[in-house]
Amino acid sequence: MNILILTGKFGMGHWSASQSLRQQLLRAFPGAEVEVLDFVAEAMPNASEAMYKCFNLLVTRGSGLFNLYYKLTQDLPADARPLFETLFLDKLEELVAARRPDAVIATHPLCARMVSRWKGETGSALPLITCVTDLSSHSEWIHKYTDCYLVGSNDIRSRLAAKGVDRDIICVTGIPVRCEFKRPVRRRPGRERNLLIMGGGLGLLLLFGAVVNGALTAGMLCLMFLPNAARRLTGGVLSLLVRVRLVRRPEEAREKLEKQMEEYRRGADCVRRNPALVPALLGLTFCQLTALFSVPLVVYYAFGLTGSGALDIIGTQALVTLAVASLPLPGAVGASEGGFVAAMKLFFGAGLVTPAVLVSRGISFYSFLLLSGCVTLLVHLRTRNRQPVAVSPRLPKTARGTVVT
Repeated sequence: MNILILTGKFGMGHWSASQSLRQQLLRAFPGAEVEVLDFVAEAMPNASEAMYKCFNLLVTRGSGLFNLYYKLTQDLPADARPLFETLFLDKLEELVAARRPDAVIATHPLCARMVSRWKGETGSALPLITCVTDLSSHSEWIHKYTDCYLVGSNDIRSRLAAKGVDRDIICVTGIPVRCEFKRPVRRRPGRERNLLIMGGGLGLLLLFGAVVNGALTAGMLCLMFLPNAARRLTGGVLSLLVRVRLVRRPEEAREKLEKQMEEYRRGADCVRRNPALVPALLGLTFCQLTALFSVPLVVYYAFGLTGSGALDIIGTQALVTLAVASLPLPGAVGASEGGFVAAMKLFFGAGLVTPAVLVSRGISFYSFLLLSGCVTLLVHLRTRNRQPVAVSPRLPKTARGTVVT
């Protein structure tokens, strides 16, 4: 048996699903030949990399535009002819003639469309199996000459059937994953394990937050205990910023930098004179952060939910805070809420995660923001009312009459 899997590297999800599908097919049919091909790279070897870079730029820099296009075309029939269609069809004809597959599996909508159109034009009976690698029923996956659809859930099956696809050719197989993830895990009786997978923007934010916080911590320790090395390093960074014209007053910036370094040196001297301060400060910081990260746990219990461990919820909140704390936003507004919804949905569920984020952020951030604003306004008004009124000094009265000397 010879199976040809066609895909594209528009994001690595389709490619990864293709490799997983190949692995499972080889396990089920040890004597089979299963080949995975990047169809776009095969058809356009000199332009595929540029196309992939443009796509990545679109989804990272213009995700709103991409999502809008995706929603607007979700229910439209996929009859539009793609660019370079003739090039794709000619390459497909060449691949089928060279490989002589018994079946073709498409894990990307473009591949499914091209194979279906080729079958319609040539009258070929080559079986076309479309593996829908998204949890979506977008019409770009639906094509006339597809013989079988592999989908991730019963919900997707129902949605495809509602769009006119015969239910008998829709098989619910789940999203293809590597066999290593299907191995049974030995668990201790009465002990449940939860796995949190953070991907996409939140995963990148977590990596970014870890790198930034690690760099800042290393920089502060360098300023405190290695002043000479810190001076050379900051001097080099300052020179670079002057060259790229981000700093226009180098002398003023250097003076401010020296003041900051002097403050850190005084802090280091204080630590050396009072070594007992270190464990005390670490203990206080640990208690303060634990109390802050425990707010979602309190909300979880207040909602009457059970089944998740306290350490799981506290640890997840710590990861979310680490991911968004370095963003240049006041209180990481927006990013904190988005990270909470993405990560805490595992514990609160889709229905309660939005009220949970409102209550949690209201307790841990917005209430203190409102309180500090009120205190600041009160202090400002009291200071303004008590400000002494400046009285101009009296001038001596002008003498009247004749002055006798």
